[in-house]
Amino acid sequence: MRYHDVPEYSSKIFSEQTITQFGLSPEYRNDLTMVRSIEPEKKWYRALWFREDKLVGGLLIGKGNRAGKRRYLDAIKAKTRSPNRNAKRCFTGTPTSNLRRATPG
Repeated sequence: MRYHDVPEYSSKIFSEQTITQFGLSPEYRNDLTMVRSIEPEKKWYRALWFREDKLVGGLLIGKGNRAGKRRYLDAIKAKTRSPNRNAKRCFTGTPTSNLRRATPG
């Protein structure tokens, strides 16, 4: 089964910074695994949420930090599997060393 629409919300916050949230988040499910990337020099923060090795949602904060959003939405719609940490790197476009993994506690 494929999803036709993925819920999405974007808004400007602070001087020209944008926050974009799409798909599921821990607010709605407590069984999600998070992979996050912080790029201080660009002032970007990205969090992607996975459930059963599938991307199910994300949060992007920062000016111009919407690059790759379409790829994330397409992966959610197609229920693309990401079986390990290196595969999740493909979703973030960030070197694995910059990723931080968190699980619900």
